[in-house]
Amino acid sequence: RKMENLNNFCPLPWVHFHAWADKKIFPCCIATKPLFKITDEQTYEDIVNHFKYVKLRKQFLNNEQPETCWKCFDQERAGNESLRQEFLRQYGDQYTDKILVNPKLKYLDIRFSNKCNLACVTCGPSFSQNLYTPFKKIGLYVEEPKVQINNLVSHIKPHLLDVESAYFAGGEPLVIEQILEVLQYWIDNNHSPSITICSNLTIDLNRKSGPMELLKQFKRIHFLVSLDGTKEVVENIRLGVNFKNICNNLKILKDLNFTVQISPTISTLNVGNIPELYHFINNRFDFKEKNWLINLVQDPTMFSITNLAYDHKERVKQLYSDLPSAIQNKVINYMYSAEPNLKLLNKGMHRQAEIKKILNEH
Repeated sequence: RKMENLNNFCPLPWVHFHAWADKKIFPCCIATKPLFKITDEQTYEDIVNHFKYVKLRKQFLNNEQPETCWKCFDQERAGNESLRQEFLRQYGDQYTDKILVNPKLKYLDIRFSNKCNLACVTCGPSFSQNLYTPFKKIGLYVEEPKVQINNLVSHIKPHLLDVESAYFAGGEPLVIEQILEVLQYWIDNNHSPSITICSNLTIDLNRKSGPMELLKQFKRIHFLVSLDGTKEVVENIRLGVNFKNICNNLKILKDLNFTVQISPTISTLNVGNIPELYHFINNRFDFKEKNWLINLVQDPTMFSITNLAYDHKERVKQLYSDLPSAIQNKVINYMYSAEPNLKLLNKGMHRQAEIKKILNEH
C-alpha cells in the first residue's frame, strides 16, 4: 500500500508501546482495550513482537480502524485533531512506501507505577492507589493490588538511548522511583531526549535531591500541569489538591525556564469553570494561548461533556465565546458531537459525591 492511501495510519505501534503499572500493554495512552498482559520476565522484544502487536500493525497497513483506537477517530469525526494526527506530524515523514520493519523505542510512554499523592474523581485505581478503597467500596471492579508497579526499566535499558522523546505521567511522575532511574541513566550516558512531564504539580519542588535536581540537567523539559479549575472546582475533582501550592510551583517552573502548559481535563464537573481558570492563570503568570493544552474526558463516558442538556451546552458555548478559537472549537465541536444523556450525567455527579464521601471518612 502506498502511504498516501493509508488515511487511518498511525505511526505509534512502530515507535513505542504503552504499558500500565498493572502490566497491561496498549498501543498508546488513549487506547481503550489492552492488547495483552505481560509477566515480569517478558522483554522489550517479547512485547513489540507479540502476535497481537504484529496484528495491530497489519491493521494499520490495511488502512483499518482498530477497535481500541476509537477515541482518535471519534475526535477526528468531531472535527478535532487527534493524537494519531499529532504523531503523524512528528513521525509521519519517517514512513515511506518501505515501512520500517523493526519497531524502535523512539518515544517512551510507560506508566511504571500507580503511586500518586491525589485521588482524582475522573481517574481510577490503575493510576492512583488512593482510589483503590473507594472503588472497592462502591462496588466497582478492582482486580489488581492496591500499589502496582511494572519492572520494565531493566528490560528497556538496552533501548533507552534510542529514545528521542519521553512522556512521563503516573500516578504522579515526580514521586515514581522508576522514572528517576530512567532520568539518571540518561544523565550517566549523556543522552538528552526531549522530556514532557504530566504532573499535578503538588509536591515540594524545592526539595534537595528531588526530581527537579535531575530534570535541571536536561535541555528540553516541558511541563503539562494537570489543573482542572480554580480553587473550589479543582479541590472537588482532584481530591487532596491544594490550589495555592500549584500556583507557587508554577512560579518555580517559570523561574527555571522550563516550558509550561496548563492541561485541564475537561469534564461535566468543570467545563463551566475553564474560562475563569484561563483568565486567572494567564493574568497571574503572563501566560498566553500557547501555554494551554486541553484534554476532553471521553472515558469514563459518565463524565463526557456530550452528556450535557442542550440548554446547558448553549450556556457553555456563551462562556467560551471570548476564549481563543482553537480551545473554543475543540470543546464546542466535541460537546455537540453526541446527543445529551442525562442518565449518564447524573451517574457522574453521583460517582463524584460517593468518592468524596468515602475519602473524607478515611
